[in-house]
Amino acid sequence: MVEDHRAVREAILSAVERLGPSFVVTAAAGSLAEARTCLRSTKCDLLILDLHLPDGTGLELIEEHPPGVRILVVSACAERAATDAILAAGAHGYLNKKQLAERFEEAILTVMRGGIFRS
Repeated sequence: MVEDHRAVREAILSAVERLGPSFVVTAAAGSLAEARTCLRSTKCDLLILDLHLPDGTGLELIEEHPPGVRILVVSACAERAATDAILAAGAHGYLNKKQLAERFEEAILTVMRGGIFRS
């Protein structure tokens, strides 16, 4: 999971924990550099990713992600063109941070089942 704001990172961690024991956060990063290190050293099935990071953008990680890793972008950016670009770059879902509490489980399950999610 990549999120630079501590409060949002903690909210996402809590939301993942509520999904049950089959969902575990294996690494959390607050920057693009930390995320790259985590992706090289940690196996994951899903990358939960913020777009705006202090040292770059989440789009860079979408383009670099390891094969087989599903990507859910969680961001406050709500413009249709931006969400289209996110999905075109290779992400499997987009969840607006304003809907984190209400639609997180739906977003995760849709993406992990092979679907595309957009809020």
